[in-house]
Amino acid sequence: MENDGIIGYYENDYKVDAPAITITARGNVGNATARFVNFTPVVRLLVLKTNLNTKFIEQSINNINFFIESTGVPQLTVPQLSNYSIFIPNKSEQYKIGLVFNQLDSLIALYEKKKQLLTQLKQGIVNFLITKNGQKPQLRFSGFNNNWESKSFEKLLNYEQPTKYIVKKADYISQGTPVLTANKSFVLGYTNETNVYQNIPAIIFDDFTLESKYVDFPFMVKSSAIKILTSENSNLFFIYQLLNNQRFVQEGHSRHYISVVQKKKVLVPSIQEQNKISDLIKQLEDNIELNSNTIVLLKKLKEFLLQSMFL
Repeated sequence: MENDGIIGYYENDYKVDAPAITITARGNVGNATARFVNFTPVVRLLVLKTNLNTKFIEQSINNINFFIESTGVPQLTVPQLSNYSIFIPNKSEQYKIGLVFNQLDSLIALYEKKKQLLTQLKQGIVNFLITKNGQKPQLRFSGFNNNWESKSFEKLLNYEQPTKYIVKKADYISQGTPVLTANKSFVLGYTNETNVYQNIPAIIFDDFTLESKYVDFPFMVKSSAIKILTSENSNLFFIYQLLNNQRFVQEGHSRHYISVVQKKKVLVPSIQEQNKISDLIKQLEDNIELNSNTIVLLKKLKEFLLQSMFL
């Protein structure tokens, strides 16, 4: 649920006094959220008022595995909710359990906000430091004054057909060599096949969708639509950022790399300036990944505590 399900604000009008608990009642039913600010429920939400510890009840409800018999969109009703029961400790224990989960939720929210801000900062830096559609960079590091050269991607990148590195079987295993795609899913699975691409780093580029990924580990691919791109004289990570910062016109369901991307001319700095820009962007990406990993660990800890502390 994005933004804790908050879709907007009123100045003064509201229908429910906090504290209270909202429970999603349509679609992904049974998600409880403790509310500590007065609010107005919209769409399909059940509202629960209680004299017990609000955070404890929220977590107790979230630990229920709701079973909804429905051939359409699942819906949770008040009578259905009332069929479920939870175990209630004394108020002191409720408070302590609720406090633990409140602190965990606050910590998760803090890291998610930090990740969001770092991602925005990275995109802003990319937009300022890397050229877009032939325009000069808006910002440069001190000490770099030479003009950027105009070059086509054909001059900057070598490409290789993926034929030798396409997996023969799609029955992936749990570990081994990653099988990659250039879209959001990135890692499709793992294989123990041996025709592994080793000349890393490389860029995998989807010839149809124009999506790309920077890869710094050995891999295989699934599709012949992938182009494998490398560079001899440029910082490949910088060229990857440059590639992603361009605007290409997609020509339907056809191959684009040779006909569209290779011909595109861009402004490119010296290798020293490429390295400087790449180092900064990599530092930001490392911080974003660190935050992502922390969020995953905190959520796993929360799930473990939910399973251990609630009957």
